Amino acid sequence: MARHIELEGLPEERVAAIAVRLINLGWFRVGTDRYAKSSRTFGITTLRKSHVAVRGSRISFTYRGKHSIMLRGAIVDAELAAVMRELMAQRISARSSPPRTSAREAGRCSRQSSLQTMPHPRRKPKRNGGSPP
Repeated sequence: MARHIELEGLPEERVAAIAVRLINLGWFRVGTDRYAKSSRTFGITTLRKSHVAVRGSRISFTYRGKHSIMLRGAIVDAELAAVMRELMAQRISARSSPPRTSAREAGRCSRQSSLQTMPHPRRKPKRNGGSPP
């Protein structure tokens, strides 16, 4: 994944690697274009420039997530902040599509990621209405 982030320009592999790194560091939902259009809720693959701010090595996010809940968060990572600054500086013409990656591509890149070998923290299972397991 690190070699994909170092690629020049905005090839699909680089954008997907950035998305996967953000997902791993910030526990973001992937998101889909369908939900972004229909319910105006977002995930990492559908965020807009207005949802992201980069200042120094801090990347801040403010956006409407699942169930229309306003989410705010930040990641501190100097390398990723530099890449995000570069990504956000890209001017997108009206005829070209924004540099996004699909949920499928982000998942494919994630499976190939070396981060998949790291232990993943376990979440407590949800209980149904507070009843015993």
